[in-house]
Amino acid sequence: MDVSGSPWRRVATGVFVAGAREEAVGGVEADPLAPSSPAGIAWATLATLGLLAAAGYGWARSALGEPVQAAALSPAFGAAVLTLVAVALERLGMPLGTRGAGGAVVSAIAGGGGYVAWLVLERRARARSTPQVGEQPDQ
Repeated sequence: MDVSGSPWRRVATGVFVAGAREEAVGGVEADPLAPSSPAGIAWATLATLGLLAAAGYGWARSALGEPVQAAALSPAFGAAVLTLVAVALERLGMPLGTRGAGGAVVSAIAGGGGYVAWLVLERRARARSTPQVGEQPDQ
């Protein structure tokens, strides 16, 4: 029940909302609190675990060295590094809540940084490898 000329709209007994409610395509009002399906929750959980594992594997591999241990701990490393990068970028003036690509930038920096760190450490390890039997060490 809208009162003409008033910015308030009655949505329930004793509850009024200022302004018009956003409507979905087709003129049907969208319910923001609609329950999710069990399959949707399962897929979202797997996608989140995959993102955390992808962002954290490089960091876990550079810290632990062992591939199996790194794979097991990569979601924890991913959660930590995503949080740290998000806080750092927010302090630099790029909050995640903006309409820009803040989330994509945080994911790219967090995940990419881990893989770069892992590759640098692998390259250093190969450069400092011990000589094989019969080889003369560089003098």
